[in-house]
Amino acid sequence: MSVTATMHGKTKGNPRGSGYVRAERDLYVEPAWAIEALLDVEKIGGLVWDPACGTGTIPRVCRRRGLDVGGTDLANGIDFLSVTEKNWPLEPTAYWTRNRLSIVCNPPYRLAERFVLHAIALRVPLAAFFLRLAFLEGAGRRQRIFDPHPPARVWTFSRRVSCPSPGALIGGRKAGGGAMAFAWFVWTRDWKGPGYKGGWLP
Repeated sequence: MSVTATMHGKTKGNPRGSGYVRAERDLYVEPAWAIEALLDVEKIGGLVWDPACGTGTIPRVCRRRGLDVGGTDLANGIDFLSVTEKNWPLEPTAYWTRNRLSIVCNPPYRLAERFVLHAIALRVPLAAFFLRLAFLEGAGRRQRIFDPHPPARVWTFSRRVSCPSPGALIGGRKAGGGAMAFAWFVWTRDWKGPGYKGGWLP
């Protein structure tokens, strides 16, 4: 996951939360098995781009699956929200083609809506975002995203997914059961709705 504003000394908002101190710049590490679960149900090919790659979990898992993958992050000077076809950040630049690019990303929570809308605006064939299941809620979000741009699929995890900070992992804390429900939200360029298809992941 990528970076946003620093939040020193604050805990995650859920009072039944994991106990992790809120990570600097909203950097939380998604487990490899959660990415494997997505790749088991989605046919993802071409170039896979994680524009908020953080510690690189998504690119590593995709490479193990034999996918061509690139990762960028605001911490390395690449702001996804400023990327267009004219300033494509990966090499070779020939990979920017609307028929070969898929976005797979665990976005910064506070920028999740903006990441989703920007990916939709880029009109890539597929964009998959690892988001809290509660992202489905909210009348305003429905008006901004779901009514005009319904996802094609929402894959809900059957168990809670723990996403600790890098500091917690370095400190020896193992990722256990999380306090929040997560899902993969998948937008495709050709999906018009109505609604979306759903399913469950392990």
